[in-house]
Amino acid sequence: MGHSIVVDACVARSAGPNRNPIAQNCYKVLLAIIQYDHRLAMSHQVESEWMEYKKRASGKIFPNASYFALEWYQEMKSKGRVDYYLVDLDSDLRKDVEQDLINNHITKSVAKEIMEDLHLIETALKSDNRVLSSDDEMYDNLLNLQDTSQDLNVVMWVSPNRNNAYKWLRDNAPDIPDYHICQGAPP
Repeated sequence: MGHSIVVDACVARSAGPNRNPIAQNCYKVLLAIIQYDHRLAMSHQVESEWMEYKKRASGKIFPNASYFALEWYQEMKSKGRVDYYLVDLDSDLRKDVEQDLINNHITKSVAKEIMEDLHLIETALKSDNRVLSSDDEMYDNLLNLQDTSQDLNVVMWVSPNRNNAYKWLRDNAPDIPDYHICQGAPP
């Protein structure tokens, strides 16, 4: 069986069978997770982001995740392929990362955004060290944390749009150094 993979809410929001290339890439990776026997790594924080309701430009209120992603999530749950993990929001890792972000002149301005998404990495650390996210800006920000903790160096951040995520999933989501949030860091 495949790996337990964290899927960021931005992938769930974009995923759909339409002609938009970003939507198609996100749609294809969700289908690949099912097709190639991977599992979904889920924490309360990740699930909350998926289920959070947002007001769209039309004024209507919709869940953060697309309808396709919500149906996909239900299918994964019905197949018993969702692994739930408890993330400690008061962990030493979280404190170390926050301190390093604030003390680093490069990351100080993005510390809040990184801390809001740190639960993705924390969930990945509890599962198989894999995150699917189309948030390339976050990935770029995380590169500055290489010296914060060796724990961070084992996590892969794979983008459906930047990387060939479908092929990666088909090939059993192998450990690829260039996909690590601190590129090239040893696992």
